[in-house]
Amino acid sequence: MEITTAVTTIATTGEDVRVVCSPLAVRVVNDQLMQLERGFIDPLGLPGRAWYRHVVYAPSSHNSYAGQAFPGLADAMFDIENAANQNERWEEVKKQLAVITYTVQSAATAIEEGGL
Repeated sequence: MEITTAVTTIATTGEDVRVVCSPLAVRVVNDQLMQLERGFIDPLGLPGRAWYRHVVYAPSSHNSYAGQAFPGLADAMFDIENAANQNERWEEVKKQLAVITYTVQSAATAIEEGGL
């Protein structure tokens, strides 16, 4: 299942729940949202910051006042043109893209297996 399809399904289900107002239906949608969120967790954490495990967002490692979308990828690409070993940094970029792809697909699969 694609993540777009999975999220659209949850949104449609959520709209149906608002009409029905059943506590059980609300619980089902909440469980699906929790499964979606858990899919974005990388047990290994971010490179150099293993205590942050969310692949989609985390505090920025370069700006203490901001958050960062896709922090592993952003960290790998930060100032890459001035890096001593650019090839190594590009390999890290590829690795982070693979981690993002896997976790997004994992989140979609978790929703699918959760009963959608």
